[in-house]
Amino acid sequence: MNKLVTELIEGPLARIGWDSKPTDESKTRQLRSTLVNLASKYCHTNKEMVENACQRAQAYLEDPSSLPADIRRSVLKLALAGGGDFWTALKERAERYDVTKTEVVDIYASLGYVKDKRLKQRTLEWSLNPIVRPSDYYTVMGSVRASSSEGADMAWNFLVTRFDDVKARVSSACSSLLTSVFYSCAGGSTDASRADTLERMRVEKKLNAIGRSLSQLVESIRSNATAVEHARKSDVTKDEFWNPEALIAFVRRSVSRKVMDASMWNGVAARSMAMGDVLSGHQFAAVVRGFNKMNFGHSDIYPFLESFVPPRLPRFTPVDLSHLISGYVHVAHRDDEGFLVACADDLSCDRRKLASSVGNVHATNDWFAWENLLVAYADANVKHKKLFEVAAPKLYNNVHFIKGRNCARIFEALIKCGFIHKRLVAGLRKALPTMSCSTDELQEICQLLNSMGIHDEFSDKLLRYRKAEVLDDVVS
Repeated sequence: MNKLVTELIEGPLARIGWDSKPTDESKTRQLRSTLVNLASKYCHTNKEMVENACQRAQAYLEDPSSLPADIRRSVLKLALAGGGDFWTALKERAERYDVTKTEVVDIYASLGYVKDKRLKQRTLEWSLNPIVRPSDYYTVMGSVRASSSEGADMAWNFLVTRFDDVKARVSSACSSLLTSVFYSCAGGSTDASRADTLERMRVEKKLNAIGRSLSQLVESIRSNATAVEHARKSDVTKDEFWNPEALIAFVRRSVSRKVMDASMWNGVAARSMAMGDVLSGHQFAAVVRGFNKMNFGHSDIYPFLESFVPPRLPRFTPVDLSHLISGYVHVAHRDDEGFLVACADDLSCDRRKLASSVGNVHATNDWFAWENLLVAYADANVKHKKLFEVAAPKLYNNVHFIKGRNCARIFEALIKCGFIHKRLVAGLRKALPTMSCSTDELQEICQLLNSMGIHDEFSDKLLRYRKAEVLDDVVS
């Protein structure tokens, strides 16, 4: 999950940046806050993100105004979880009386994310220090629980072994604070035995004032435990479920049967994204092709392409990329220029040309893939001249395979991008007499040629002849 989330957010976070800009809209600020928050939970091992967070945490300690409030908590969490040596400095800052409550609570919610297990335990012990506000001390415990599975166990053990001290801190305060302590230390648990322990504590510690809230927590834990047990018995835990061939067969079978169950396809998308590095380029493209055919443009698999594909471009053939990019542009209606340019640069690079010249896997008869690529880039309004130059020979060398509809699509793509490749256009014009082409397609081709400033007498004569023949058929 950590790897998947990292790949999903790396690209978008790099584009919008960590730093606020005066021109940022509210949606941009919300997106940045969400992405940094996800990074604080799932990117503890990503060196670049951790280093970024550590730099900002250090700058914050030197100048608190340097770190925007909307990402402050997330940045501090990531810096501590990644191994940054900020725990003591942050704790001391939280103990100061001249620091705003909002800032202090952000520190409370971050300290438990510290990587060192001993410091996690010290964080729990420090929560009972009188300097920590009773109204917020459960936040410190909750930060340890939320930091990791190890932290969750530590917070639970702390609650059970130190309960009398924990309760004493709020003995004269509102009972809801004690409820918050239980949720901070045991919330989200999937261990049914903890629910039994809580029920015993309710009786033994005479917690009638918060009995109803504890009952709800107990029920939540048991529900979580049941869900986890059910998941352990599901197909997801079986090796066959993660078999690439089985996934591809399932996708093809679902397409052939026209299965329109959105939840099923969402499951396929999640499974495919999780298996990304197990699937070959051809297998991953086959999955996306299934989404293309079913027209599920809203699927998460399309935005996933933006971060997943660029680092792995060598594994994808032009045919694979044509399926990915055609679906990305025409089915999902996405047009991220950075992603499309990265793919076009790779398709046009010398490595691809060399592979083609020595008869590598990239040298298959893939003219239709290049046609689809040109059309997709033209429709996305990404004018990559080198891609068109590389595609042109693939097309005019296979002109005898091209039909009227293909010819019209190629001409239209050239016009949209303003790249009129003379040899390609000449080759297609020369092939028109023997090209399989309907009257409507021929008329469209003539119009497109005229748009390029080319008057093709033969095509015009052929079109007039076709129309006359059709008219004679209607009259007779």
